[in-house]
Formats: sequence, structure tokens, C-alpha cells
Amino acid sequence: MGSEMCIRDRFPAVLGMEGSGTVSAVGPGVSDLAVGDRVAWLDVLGSYAGRIVLPAARTVRVPDGVDLERAAAAMLQGVTAHYLITDTYPLRAGQTALIHAAAGGVGLLLAQLARAAGARVLATAGSPEKADLTRADAILEALDPEQREVATVTSGPVCVLAGAGTGKTRAITHRIAYGVHSGIYVPQQVLAVTFTARAAGEMRTRLRDLGVGGVQARTFHAAALRQLGYFWPRTIGGAPPALLEHKASLVADAAARLRITVDRPAVRDLSAEVEWAKVSLLTPDSYQAAAVRAGRGEPGGFDLATMARLLEVYEQAKTDRGVIDFEDVLLLAGGILAEYPDVAAAVRAQYRHFVVDEYQDVSALQQRLLDAWTGDRDDICVVGDPNQTIYSFTGACPQYLTDFRVRHPSARLVRLVRDYRSTPQVVALAN
Repeated sequence: MGSEMCIRDRFPAVLGMEGSGTVSAVGPGVSDLAVGDRVAWLDVLGSYAGRIVLPAARTVRVPDGVDLERAAAAMLQGVTAHYLITDTYPLRAGQTALIHAAAGGVGLLLAQLARAAGARVLATAGSPEKADLTRADAILEALDPEQREVATVTSGPVCVLAGAGTGKTRAITHRIAYGVHSGIYVPQQVLAVTFTARAAGEMRTRLRDLGVGGVQARTFHAAALRQLGYFWPRTIGGAPPALLEHKASLVADAAARLRITVDRPAVRDLSAEVEWAKVSLLTPDSYQAAAVRAGRGEPGGFDLATMARLLEVYEQAKTDRGVIDFEDVLLLAGGILAEYPDVAAAVRAQYRHFVVDEYQDVSALQQRLLDAWTGDRDDICVVGDPNQTIYSFTGACPQYLTDFRVRHPSARLVRLVRDYRSTPQVVALAN
């Protein structure tokens, strides 16, 4: 639907000029325009200036859900990756919308709405290095209707609920590729995070196969470690502390300082409990009550009071050695962003679009870092399945996925429901 208004009257600085011209060439398959026809256009200002070319129109229609004030501010600041204002002359099935994306990006919402009306979208000109609408259309053809919905909702908060085998990785990689080829995303401004190095590598491979390079697809820890290595010398000074790859030796050291006798299985269990406490943002003082609520039992065969003391001594031993563990990487990266506004501004200027895979497995610590990355922006797409939470024992909180629309009331919810991995008989039995 959308609302109609004269945007020029309200935001005169956002729009450039309206004009008219004569069609000098017609692409193949265009039936409603001919050489010599008069058309009208609307120039849109911003870092991605562009021109939308349509049959003569004077009405500007803004899609529902687009915040006009925010859209205007974003475009005036040159941030056209969010909330484009588009002239969407009411199109009919069979008509053709000509889009001249002079510098890429402008016209994506128009293209989406035109397709929804059954109209054909034709890129008449543009800068191929920044926008390739023909390639973008081809990317959509490979998707089922639900996956296509994921791919074409390129801004604002999006929550994708995807069961096993429904093609979620395909959907989110095609979403990124569609945004890049449409000129909406700059590849280097996209950060896609997942939970394993293998999954991140698979995402990068698929994006390369779709003609997209430069997207940062990493694990939470890899992304945070890279930022820590860059910003630590500029804020704290010197090189960041060495990374402790395994906790076992340090946990055993902490146990020895407490005169606790531990064997190898106990050290393993105590190390896992240290990790759970830290990703849950617990301190030695808050650990016991939280562990009781979570039903953690007796980690390593020790009572919770002993475990709380071990947490404290573990941190002391770590400081004495001058090392940090993997949880500290996330804690310190988030801490620097919180403490140094210039660093936070730099990171948020670098990354404007966020995708989080396997969101049902995010922890409180990872969510805090994600919030630090995004700031007050909400251009984030999360993908997951609350029924596939496999890291709850290490602090994963599927509630971040299930409550996503509580935190982001305007979020678009898309469900991927077609199982491409199992036969209908297996799916029915599983259900």
C-alpha cells in the first residue's frame, strides 16, 4: 500500500530536480515504451545519487514502515544504505519500470514494489561496478518464495526462522549478494557472523560464487580479535595480551592455589563452567545465585561456593600470566567500544549491515558485543531455529531469537518452511 504525499514540500533538500526527456533507446522486451516517448524522472541526492525513470508521474509514494524523518536524515547525511525514498508511480502488470542507477543503489525499493505489482524492471544505464540490477534479478530467480522474501528485505531488522534443511545459508548469502549487486550494500560494510570457522568459510565461498567479494564473514571471536588487535594499541597502548587457547592449565593452576585436588575430567568440567560463567556475564559474586537458577549442579564434583572461589582465583592467575582467554576477547572488544566513543563511531561507520547466523546459539556476552557493534541502528538480519539450540550448556540463550521482535517491534519475520534435505516422509515422522 504505502502513503502518498508531496515529498518535495516536506523535504525539499532531499530531492534534486524533476525533469522530463525523450526515450532514445528501448531495451528488448519493452512493450509499453517506444523511442520518442516522453518520460519523467526524479533525481535523488545522497552519496549514491541516482535517477529513477518512469512514465510521467507527480505522486511520490512511500512504502509502509519507512520512517520519513529518518529517511530524509539518512539521505542528507549520505547514508543511502538505509531507508531510500522512491517515486513509485502506480505500475500495472506488464508495464516496465526503467531504472537508471547512476551510482548504484537508488531505486531498489522501486524495483521491489514494481515486481510486486507484476511489472518488469529494466536497468537502462548505470555504473556496472556499483550496481548490476540484471545480476541482482538473476540471483532472485534461484530462490523459493520465502527465500526471495529474505533476500529482498535489505534494510531494517529482519528475523528469519529456518528449520533444518530449509536453505537458510542460501537465503542469507543471496540476500547479501542481492544487496551488493543492487548497489544497496558496499561489500566491505557488511559484517556476517556465525559460530564456527567452517561455517564462516562456507559463507565466504558462497558469496564469491555469487560474484561478491570483500564481505566480512567471520566468527564472533575472529571479528572481535581483529578489532582488538587494531584498536588496542590506539587506546590502551602496546600489543594486546597473548591469547590463551586452552583453559586447562590455568584452571589447574587456580585449583592448586586453592589446594583443591583435581583430575583431568574435573579440570575439563571446571573449564567448561568458567566458560559458562563468563559468557553469561557473571562475576564470582553473582555466580552462585545464577548457577542455582540454571540448575548447574556441582561442576567437577565441587559445590558452587568452591566454584565461585575458583572463578576469582582463575582471573588472578590469568592476570599473573599476562594472558587473556577467548571470552576476554569478546569482553575487551565490547569494553573498548563502550569506553571509547571514537572507536565505536569508527566501527559503526565501517559496518552498516549485520547478519547473524545460528542466532539461537548467541550468548549474553555475544549479544552485548553485537549491541556495541550496531549502536542505535537496526539494520540487522538474524537467522536461526529455536529448536536447534545446541550450545545451551555453554551459555547460549535462544530467547534472543524468540524475543527478537520484542526488542525490535518493527522487525520483519520470515519463515523458511520448505525442507530440501529430507523426504516428506522423514519430515512428517520428525514432526
